[in-house]
Amino acid sequence: KMWGHHDGSGRGGEQRTMLLPSGIVLHYLEWGNDQAPPIVMLHDVCDSCHIWDDVAQPLADKYRILAIDFRGHGESSRSPRHEYGVDALVEDLHELVVRLSLNGRDWGGAYTRPWVLCGKGMGGAVAAAYAARHEGRVAGLALWDYDPDFPKERLCFSPYQAGHFRGQEPLAALLAKQMGLKDDAKYLAITFTNRAEYVDPADEKAGCRFRVDPYFFLSDMSPGLAWTQLRAVAPRTHILLVHNQSSLDWSYERAMEVRRALEQPSEHGEARGVRLVVASRGTMLDEDKNIVEDLQKLYGGIAAHIRGFADGIDRAARAKLRAEGVARYEPIAEQEIEAKQAEREAIRQAAREAAGFMAKEDPPAPTFADFDD
Repeated sequence: KMWGHHDGSGRGGEQRTMLLPSGIVLHYLEWGNDQAPPIVMLHDVCDSCHIWDDVAQPLADKYRILAIDFRGHGESSRSPRHEYGVDALVEDLHELVVRLSLNGRDWGGAYTRPWVLCGKGMGGAVAAAYAARHEGRVAGLALWDYDPDFPKERLCFSPYQAGHFRGQEPLAALLAKQMGLKDDAKYLAITFTNRAEYVDPADEKAGCRFRVDPYFFLSDMSPGLAWTQLRAVAPRTHILLVHNQSSLDWSYERAMEVRRALEQPSEHGEARGVRLVVASRGTMLDEDKNIVEDLQKLYGGIAAHIRGFADGIDRAARAKLRAEGVARYEPIAEQEIEAKQAEREAIRQAAREAAGFMAKEDPPAPTFADFDD
């Protein structure tokens, strides 16, 4: 293995798995507090959940971040029947949402906690499909480099997903060309580790391949369906379009066209709110004073845009609860926070001191079994 985020928890978040009714073992990463407002992140085709590592990290102080590996990708299991349609991917996501109770419900059955769903490329298509089919669950869609008119070889499968490469050099060269990494050895190593694998870890000469089922194909997705789903979602969900300034297949002009199309009234009503933001990769100087692209700045910029988007949705939800009298918010003074922290620390210190008085020969604490007749 080359160095990568997925070795240990670290920046890659806590690794989780979930066995689904379909038999798929869904792998996902989790950051933040499980009581915080959720943000769910979906990766692109022939990619993995680790594409969100540097986006999720800055958001974890306020939000619960969940990044999943689609079936047939990354650490998730593959479908023995090659069931990789939009319906299957949406159902996997819905099982995760229901089991983790991301929405919550009141006594009347209405959802009480709005959340944001993010998708990159193919992940954006699945995100829009989920929001269209499960009305009321998603409060905001953040779509990164997603165009409903993308051709099938960009959106539904990767031309290289079944490729067998002689070694890591040719595969890494392909990744560098696709992502514009050039001489960025750090992110090239990370990307290779998270998206590729050796055919035989004990024999490097066996070659490398992408960590994706070569039979993966999003068979039931088309531009017409993609537009129908997005237009159905726009009147009831906030939409954030994120354009990567260095994108090779989605220009800013095209992103503007998608935004204007979504803002037009449709049979479902007027759009609730469509925003377009630009994330810049930027440049930096390496040790030899050469100009290289700064991928860290790109991910940081996307995280800042998603945070602002999610914050706006969270503020609106809180304001609605306050207006309805369901919740009451009171400011807490710095002195009260410090007093509570001091009280908790005093309890911990007392526990440490009590533990210090215990001798090695002391008997263990009694259990219920000790009192059985």
